[in-house]
Amino acid sequence: MRKKRSREKQAEEQKSHIRELDRIYRADGRANESSEETQQRHFDDRLRASARRNNASFEVKNQRQATDRLRTLNSRATESNEQRERRIHCNALGNQTRIGAETFDARRNRLQLERVRQGTFRASNWLYLKDEALHYDPNLDYPNFPQIVIRSMWSK
Repeated sequence: MRKKRSREKQAEEQKSHIRELDRIYRADGRANESSEETQQRHFDDRLRASARRNNASFEVKNQRQATDRLRTLNSRATESNEQRERRIHCNALGNQTRIGAETFDARRNRLQLERVRQGTFRASNWLYLKDEALHYDPNLDYPNFPQIVIRSMWSK
């Protein structure tokens, strides 16, 4: 039993050492690369990450998104007002640049996806409120729902 643990520990130490050497080798190579090589490496990294995300299972995707949401929430909880304003400004500039550079077909596709998303959201709100008048909940603030119109029940 001890020999097995010892071998496992040695194997883990060897793997750790190899990872450290690999990290140093990559860092050394990156220090000597040109800006074009850096851009190409970043482009290749993005392609690999995109392919990995596209091939991930539903569970892996949900886990990654949950981790991303937690990381974002933690980051935003600790940011200052100045950092928040800078982030919002950078996002707005990035969106302007992206939208300004998109082709006619890309714009049409983006707007169509947005219409579908909004329609789905509206439909889900309506489904959520279906038959709500028959199941009145005094804890809900019904005037805040734009889909609900509160009027007298008297009719002439």
